[in-house]
Amino acid sequence: MGCFSGLEISASGLNVEKYRMDIVASNIANANNTSSDPQLAYKEKFVVSAPNNQAFGSYLAGFRRGYAQGVSVEGVYESPNPPRLVYEPNHPDADSRGYVAYPDINIIDQMVDAMEASRSYESNLTAFNETKRILAKALEIGKA
Repeated sequence: MGCFSGLEISASGLNVEKYRMDIVASNIANANNTSSDPQLAYKEKFVVSAPNNQAFGSYLAGFRRGYAQGVSVEGVYESPNPPRLVYEPNHPDADSRGYVAYPDINIIDQMVDAMEASRSYESNLTAFNETKRILAKALEIGKA
């Protein structure tokens, strides 16, 4: 494992959490979008992340070769929940029965996800900065 592996691991965590915040922001922005067709209604999205090397054997192989472990986005998935149908017969997107399809998005859950992603981002940033500080101190020791 190289001296910059800690920076690479923290940077991968920063990238995942930033992407997660982008998806949460998209969910919040689309929470009140309407559709006359429930099939076309916006669906809540969520990010799934995974370690870069999942098997212990691949961890050892990566350790010997100097590859940083870190995390990455495995995928962005849509919620299987159907949209909320709200009876609003005067709405422009109302179907023939007077129902409008709204995304099944809970704003409180989205805010909790945003706070969690923000805290994780801050933690990765702190680890990144501490690793930089340690490397700078190691260089100072080498000067003497």
